[in-house]
Amino acid sequence: MRPDVEFFLYSKPECQLCDTFLIQLKKLLEVGSYTCHIINVDSDPELKQRYGARIPVLVAGNMELCEQVFNKETITNYINNI
Repeated sequence: MRPDVEFFLYSKPECQLCDTFLIQLKKLLEVGSYTCHIINVDSDPELKQRYGARIPVLVAGNMELCEQVFNKETITNYINNI
């Protein structure tokens, strides 16, 4: 049995790229035990500095899986190899 997987999507409000990324991610994660936490980088100066210019950034575990562009293959490979 595959463990529950937690994803963290670093984004910000009114970001069309972030919204599109999230829609694609939700479709991919429809089946399975996955949780996606959406984190507003504008809520924390350190997060804004670290991720602000690269959003959306998808993180799982200690790995940055994607930034700016949704990469279904990378996410699927991550899920299949945990």
